[in-house]
Amino acid sequence: MTNLLLAADDATQTPLSPSQIINSHLTNAGQAASYTAASSTATTPEYALIALISGIINTALAITGVIVLVFMVYAGYTWMTAGGDSDKVTKAKETISRSVIGLAIVLFSYAIVAYVVPMILCASGHGAACPGGAITP
Repeated sequence: MTNLLLAADDATQTPLSPSQIINSHLTNAGQAASYTAASSTATTPEYALIALISGIINTALAITGVIVLVFMVYAGYTWMTAGGDSDKVTKAKETISRSVIGLAIVLFSYAIVAYVVPMILCASGHGAACPGGAITP
C-alpha cells in the first residue's frame, strides 16, 4: 500500500489533498474487494446517442414541469381574484384540470419510453440494458 500523504511521484514529496486521500482510500478498498470499474462500452456511439436522447427527454420533462407550475399559479391567481365572477372561477378550474391532465399525459409518455427503450436495447443484444443485466438469446 502506498503512503497516502505523498503524491504518486515520491521524488516531489507533494502532499495529497483531502479529496485525493479519500479517493485513494476508496480505490484501495475497491481493489481489495475485487471491484472492477464499468467497462469502456459506455463510451460507444450507441450509448452516447442514448445519453443524448435521455438528456433531451429529461430537459423536456423539466420544461413541462415549469409550464404546469406556471399554469397552476395563473389558474390560482385567476380563481383568487375572481371576486365572485363565476366565469373566471370556471375558467380557473378548467385551467387547473387541463394542466393536470397534460402533466399526466407527459408522465405516462415518459413511463412508456422508459420501459420501451431498454426493452428494445435488450432485444438488440445490449445485455447491460436488460432488466437484471440478463442477456437475451
